[in-house]
Amino acid sequence: MKKIFCLIIILSFIGCTGFNDAFRDSSGGAYKANGLIYLARACGGKIAARAIDMNGDGVAEGIDLNGDGITDMNYIYLIHGQLAGLDVNGDGVSDYYLNVELNDEIKIYTDQTGGNPITLTADATGKVTGFDLTGDCIANNTIITDIRNDSIAPTSAANSSGGAFNSVQSVTLTCTDNIACNGIAYTLNGSSPDFEGNGGVLVGASGTITINKSVALHWRARDSNGNLEATVHKISFQILGANVTLPPTYTPAIGYYSSAQNITLTNATVGATICYTTNLTTPSCNASGNCSVGTTYIAPISVPTVAIIQTMACKLGLSSSPVIKLAYAVDSTPPANAVSFAAAPGDGQISLSWVNPADSDLAGIRIVRKTGSYPANANDGTVVYTSLGTSYVDTTVANGTQYYYTAFAYDGATNYAAGVQATSTPSGGIVNAPLFSPIAGTYGNAQNISITSTSPGTTICYSTAGTPSCSAGPT
Repeated sequence: MKKIFCLIIILSFIGCTGFNDAFRDSSGGAYKANGLIYLARACGGKIAARAIDMNGDGVAEGIDLNGDGITDMNYIYLIHGQLAGLDVNGDGVSDYYLNVELNDEIKIYTDQTGGNPITLTADATGKVTGFDLTGDCIANNTIITDIRNDSIAPTSAANSSGGAFNSVQSVTLTCTDNIACNGIAYTLNGSSPDFEGNGGVLVGASGTITINKSVALHWRARDSNGNLEATVHKISFQILGANVTLPPTYTPAIGYYSSAQNITLTNATVGATICYTTNLTTPSCNASGNCSVGTTYIAPISVPTVAIIQTMACKLGLSSSPVIKLAYAVDSTPPANAVSFAAAPGDGQISLSWVNPADSDLAGIRIVRKTGSYPANANDGTVVYTSLGTSYVDTTVANGTQYYYTAFAYDGATNYAAGVQATSTPSGGIVNAPLFSPIAGTYGNAQNISITSTSPGTTICYSTAGTPSCSAGPT
């Protein structure tokens, strides 16, 4: 995103009697949490805003311009006597530089030397629309409006997949958004995080969490318009200490598969012995660091049908690892087909409906769409639906185009049924009147009359004796 620099002058603070009422000292270096402030408005006047404490530490992390409790500009640093950074696009980088002065005035500059003052633009209701860069009362930088119109949720990721470790771990969470990330809420107790006080908040687009004990880390991102990430991510950490053998890691992941699997076990503790069982007994190690119950792992474990593998690792001089359980099931039989699959046309849409098969392991229906021919398999075309419902309205179609659908039932092992088919052509709500060539009139010889329509997919009905009807008569 292009970065636009600006200057905003805060005219006054409600209830302020001096510098220390509005700000913390240099060791805190931030706005007073939830303090009401006024910002200069383009071509005169002022706009009320509020300093917002996002993470509950009692210190504001940015400025809320529209009263939704979400910061529109985040502080990077705010220390008395130094120019500080302001981030307006959520990337964690300073776009502007802010100076806290002793006369209760805050100024924002384009660089650390100051200059180029700008003001906030607003509509007739006082809603902030952007920044006036040239003094002409027009929003030249409209990122605030872009944020307000944004309906796309952010995504996020961690730089670790979790697991067992001998030492403290640092986990970095990173948010990605089409406009601006606002923060990442997280918990370390397995509960669902939110931005209302349950757990912590990393302000901006990224942050690092220190994991010093065994925890379940859950997190979710939010953008500057309040759109929440659809997924709450979950990973677990075991911090075992320096004198403990790490448990084995495994591939593939536990779950259902459509063919036989070979399970590979590895261990990050150099020189460790891996023990496992497949008969529901618990493996164990003796004082010498060898398997006393179970088999010593030397080659991949074959799973042709179903297996519950229990495994651990041990090494002389270290405590044995925790035991982990792995469950695998091989299922190569697909579910039956869905039945009564139908596609009903509409204006700019096609309504799909079906009846699910009765298979107990049915995981869902995958509907694939093409033009020109029916999809031959579950990956042949555009996937329009993947879930366990019984109907769906496809609105990503164009009137007049014939679409071909195949519905594939699938199970937890991703076995797909052969598929059932339906086709339909959406059309507009109004059909234009037919066109005649030649036009109606009296002619001196016999004529061949052509009838056409400008409405795609239209059926033309006609009569040479009375009023035509599309329920009877020639077409």
